Amino acid sequence: MKRKPTGSDWLVMGGALLWLVAFFLPWYHTTAPGLSLSIAGNVAGGVRWVVFVLALVTLAFAVVVSFELVEVNLSASNGLVIMLAGAVVSVATLVFAVWPPTGSTFSYGVWLSLLGALAVTYGGFAIHNADAAAGGAPTSNPEMRWTPRPPAPQATAPQGSPHAPSRPPRSAAPSQSPETPVAPPSAPPSQPSAPGFPQQPMPPGYPHGQGRGYGGGQGEGW
Repeated sequence: MKRKPTGSDWLVMGGALLWLVAFFLPWYHTTAPGLSLSIAGNVAGGVRWVVFVLALVTLAFAVVVSFELVEVNLSASNGLVIMLAGAVVSVATLVFAVWPPTGSTFSYGVWLSLLGALAVTYGGFAIHNADAAAGGAPTSNPEMRWTPRPPAPQATAPQGSPHAPSRPPRSAAPSQSPETPVAPPSAPPSQPSAPGFPQQPMPPGYPHGQGRGYGGGQGEGW
């Protein structure tokens, strides 16, 4: 969707148009015995035509930018360019009014031209401020497009401070695994038998270390 001209745009276009129209109105007035003559800006000519061309270019640029007829990508904002052009036209017009041709005085046309140039300057200044407030000059070039800065990270309050963020409750500790059952003590190892003789079991209640030997006699157990 195309951009709609703002009040500042109309002020620039109107001021530039006023300067161009006033250029053909009487700028100077000269008198002589029995003669009164008015001189328009175009008749005075000279360097004034250079200022006329600058005012014409400013009007054309303002129309293109205001109605977005053509994409314009400049390193500076459009309002700043218009403001500088209007300032140059204003200073030049003021010089033409203060130093008229020899034997002439200024007329109303030069003042209308100065008023139009000042309107262009102020309108460009207002457009530049509006672009700056909106975050930069509008442009279709992605490399020149303004990108907002990310928000700064917020400092976290120390633990225990009234502004410290609450932490979620800790989960219950996992239950400990049941103890490993202890194996019962193993029986004492049996005494080795003598070579060539089988091991004889000991009867219950018989004193340890004593037993009946083979052959019917008593003696020390093996």
